[in-house]
Amino acid sequence: MDERIIKMIENYGEEDDFFGEISEEYINKAEEKLRVKFPLSYRNFIKKYGSGEFARCMYCADINDDRIFSLERGGIDLHPRYNTFDDYLIDIFQEGIDNW
Repeated sequence: MDERIIKMIENYGEEDDFFGEISEEYINKAEEKLRVKFPLSYRNFIKKYGSGEFARCMYCADINDDRIFSLERGGIDLHPRYNTFDDYLIDIFQEGIDNW
């Protein structure tokens, strides 16, 4: 995980921002139920922090594709928005910090 993400969480995170670590077993069950395989960057993040506020983008659930996709306003097609999950986190965390 990008060190900037860890620093942002350490410096600006509040107690209830994330619900905490998730076990490998729980992640495997979620993948099985959803019939997807999460990319390693996403798995590593949720293993450490659990869930938080990430509703603005759709995550590409392809183990070989780390890009983040989103719907254009009013559209129905997904478009690549970030090249990596870390890029996505850095951007939304920075936006939160700037508006804090």
